[in-house]
Amino acid sequence: MLRYLVLATLAVGAYAQAPCSCSAMVTAEIGELILYEVPPVDVQDCNADTECQKTCYNEFDAQTNGGDLNSISSDGTTTVGQSFCNTVQGNIIDRKYVYAYSNLCNTYWQFTGDQSIQPLCCGQSGNYYECP
Repeated sequence: MLRYLVLATLAVGAYAQAPCSCSAMVTAEIGELILYEVPPVDVQDCNADTECQKTCYNEFDAQTNGGDLNSISSDGTTTVGQSFCNTVQGNIIDRKYVYAYSNLCNTYWQFTGDQSIQPLCCGQSGNYYECP
């Protein structure tokens, strides 16, 4: 009987976890474009909005070196800006800031309050350049 109680407790504890997704987005003429999305992390429950937003804010800050598009990305060779432009090839992005978003329990994306230091500029061929 104790074994079933332990299993039930573990099941409830696992069920109480809630998915928190994080992404970086830019608003383009065709709508919102997701530049990157990290695998969801578990937060306490679907009411942990502040925890999810803080997690995504910190993730964006870490991935972009404080929002600097000219810094080198985690691959060690490509700039953060070029990494973003690689995901939107064929779409010209002209002087658009990159914003960090969170999504708790697969609902809707919320702005975390973090954004890139400089605007993003991507040419037609997907090349990143510093905006004039």
